[in-house]
Amino acid sequence: MEQELYNKLETDRGRKVIYKLAKDRDSDSKDMQGGACIKDTDGKLVTDKRKVVNIWGKYFKDLLSQVTDRSSNLDLPTSVREECRIEEISTAEVSKALKKMKVGKAPGIDEICAEMITAAGEVGIK
Repeated sequence: MEQELYNKLETDRGRKVIYKLAKDRDSDSKDMQGGACIKDTDGKLVTDKRKVVNIWGKYFKDLLSQVTDRSSNLDLPTSVREECRIEEISTAEVSKALKKMKVGKAPGIDEICAEMITAAGEVGIK
Protein backbone atom coordinates (compact mmCIF):
# COMPACT_ATOMS: atom_id res chain seq x y z
CA MET A 1 0.00 0.00 0.00
CA GLU A 2 2.72 2.46 0.99
CA GLN A 3 4.83 1.56 -2.04
CA GLU A 4 1.82 2.11 -4.30
CA LEU A 5 1.44 5.65 -2.91
CA TYR A 6 5.13 6.41 -3.51
CA ASN A 7 4.86 5.11 -7.08
CA LYS A 8 1.88 7.40 -7.74
CA LEU A 9 3.72 10.41 -6.33
CA GLU A 10 6.71 9.82 -8.62
CA THR A 11 4.61 10.37 -11.74
CA ASP A 12 4.24 13.82 -13.34
CA ARG A 13 0.71 14.11 -12.01
CA GLY A 14 1.88 13.08 -8.54
CA ARG A 15 4.60 15.76 -8.56
CA LYS A 16 2.03 18.39 -9.50
CA VAL A 17 -0.18 17.29 -6.61
CA ILE A 18 2.76 17.53 -4.18
CA TYR A 19 3.70 21.05 -5.37
CA LYS A 20 0.07 22.18 -5.17
CA LEU A 21 -0.24 20.85 -1.62
CA ALA A 22 2.99 22.58 -0.61
CA LYS A 23 1.88 25.87 -2.18
CA ASP A 24 -1.54 25.70 -0.51
CA ARG A 25 0.01 24.88 2.84
CA ASP A 26 2.46 27.78 2.51
CA SER A 27 -0.27 30.29 1.67
CA ASP A 28 -2.49 28.95 4.47
CA SER A 29 0.27 29.63 6.99
CA LYS A 30 0.37 33.34 6.14
CA ASP A 31 -1.79 35.64 8.26
CA MET A 32 -3.03 37.86 5.45
CA GLN A 33 -2.45 38.02 1.75
CA GLY A 34 -2.26 41.32 -0.14
CA GLY A 35 -5.50 43.20 -0.56
CA ALA A 36 -7.45 40.98 1.84
CA CYS A 37 -8.22 43.73 4.34
CA ILE A 38 -9.17 47.39 4.33
CA LYS A 39 -10.54 49.98 6.72
CA ASP A 40 -14.15 51.03 6.22
CA THR A 41 -15.44 54.62 6.47
CA ASP A 42 -15.65 54.26 10.26
CA GLY A 43 -11.99 53.19 10.47
CA LYS A 44 -12.82 49.58 11.34
CA LEU A 45 -10.69 46.83 9.80
CA VAL A 46 -12.69 44.69 7.36
CA THR A 47 -11.37 41.27 6.34
CA ASP A 48 -14.43 39.62 4.77
CA LYS A 49 -13.66 39.32 1.06
CA ARG A 50 -17.14 40.37 -0.11
CA LYS A 51 -17.19 43.39 2.16
CA VAL A 52 -13.68 44.42 1.02
CA VAL A 53 -14.78 44.23 -2.63
CA ASN A 54 -17.90 46.29 -1.84
CA ILE A 55 -15.85 48.96 -0.05
CA TRP A 56 -13.43 49.24 -3.00
CA GLY A 57 -16.37 49.36 -5.43
CA LYS A 58 -18.04 52.17 -3.50
CA TYR A 59 -14.73 54.04 -3.23
CA PHE A 60 -14.10 53.95 -6.99
CA LYS A 61 -17.72 54.73 -7.83
CA ASP A 62 -17.58 57.83 -5.61
CA LEU A 63 -14.15 58.79 -6.95
CA LEU A 64 -15.12 58.50 -10.60
CA SER A 65 -18.50 60.18 -10.23
CA GLN A 66 -17.13 63.39 -8.76
CA VAL A 67 -17.70 66.40 -10.96
CA THR A 68 -15.14 69.13 -10.59
CA ASP A 69 -14.99 72.58 -12.06
CA ARG A 70 -11.39 73.00 -13.12
CA SER A 71 -11.57 76.78 -13.03
CA SER A 72 -12.59 76.83 -9.37
CA ASN A 73 -9.92 74.36 -8.23
CA LEU A 74 -7.24 77.00 -7.96
CA ASP A 75 -7.46 80.12 -5.90
CA LEU A 76 -4.67 81.92 -7.71
CA PRO A 77 -4.15 85.65 -8.10
CA THR A 78 -5.58 87.09 -11.33
CA SER A 79 -2.11 87.83 -12.74
CA VAL A 80 -1.07 84.19 -12.36
CA ARG A 81 -4.35 82.90 -13.86
CA GLU A 82 -3.94 85.16 -16.89
CA GLU A 83 -0.36 84.02 -17.34
CA CYS A 84 -1.39 80.35 -17.20
CA ARG A 85 -4.45 80.70 -19.44
CA ILE A 86 -4.68 77.91 -21.97
CA GLU A 87 -5.83 78.73 -25.47
CA GLU A 88 -8.39 76.52 -27.20
CA ILE A 89 -6.99 73.80 -29.44
CA SER A 90 -7.21 74.85 -33.07
CA THR A 91 -8.45 72.62 -35.89
CA ALA A 92 -5.01 72.95 -37.48
CA GLU A 93 -3.40 71.48 -34.34
CA VAL A 94 -5.87 68.59 -34.36
CA SER A 95 -5.23 67.91 -38.07
CA LYS A 96 -1.47 67.95 -37.48
CA ALA A 97 -1.81 65.54 -34.53
CA LEU A 98 -4.06 63.20 -36.56
CA LYS A 99 -1.47 62.95 -39.33
CA LYS A 100 1.14 61.82 -36.76
CA MET A 101 -1.12 59.13 -35.26
CA LYS A 102 -0.67 55.52 -36.29
CA VAL A 103 -3.51 53.60 -37.92
CA GLY A 104 -5.00 50.56 -36.22
CA LYS A 105 -4.24 51.53 -32.63
CA ALA A 106 -6.70 50.88 -29.84
CA PRO A 107 -8.92 53.80 -28.85
CA GLY A 108 -8.55 55.55 -25.52
CA ILE A 109 -11.06 55.81 -22.72
CA ASP A 110 -13.41 57.83 -24.96
CA GLU A 111 -13.48 54.86 -27.39
CA ILE A 112 -12.75 57.12 -30.34
CA CYS A 113 -9.90 56.03 -32.58
CA ALA A 114 -7.96 58.21 -35.02
CA GLU A 115 -9.63 56.56 -38.01
CA MET A 116 -13.07 57.65 -36.79
CA ILE A 117 -12.03 61.30 -36.52
CA THR A 118 -10.30 61.19 -39.89
CA ALA A 119 -13.33 59.56 -41.55
CA ALA A 120 -15.60 62.26 -40.13
CA GLY A 121 -13.54 64.91 -41.94
CA GLU A 122 -13.84 68.56 -40.87
CA VAL A 123 -16.84 67.78 -38.66
CA GLY A 124 -14.80 65.25 -36.68
CA ILE A 125 -11.89 67.63 -36.29
CA LYS A 126 -14.11 70.42 -34.94
